[in-house]
Amino acid sequence: MTKHLFTWVQKLDLPRIEKLVLVILITLNKSSKKGHIPTVREIASGSSISERSAQRALKNLVNNKIIFATPKSGSATRYEINAPSKKGDARQ
Repeated sequence: MTKHLFTWVQKLDLPRIEKLVLVILITLNKSSKKGHIPTVREIASGSSISERSAQRALKNLVNNKIIFATPKSGSATRYEINAPSKKGDARQ
């Protein structure tokens, strides 16, 4: 599944920082403990960019419907990747 996601990211017409943040988000979601929500700080650290740059990239990814953001009261926002399945298209 992960290889499919990385191939999908490669084909996206996105600025490099947004692609990098998306790759880090996929990696953190795959490698983290179940229920753990990666923070903006973790995403920024993994991408070697500032937290503000990570926030901008995440916002642009949400605006382009590449990821969905679900705010959690009192905790980090959960980001869900809107990737196509191996057989179909991404959700609209």
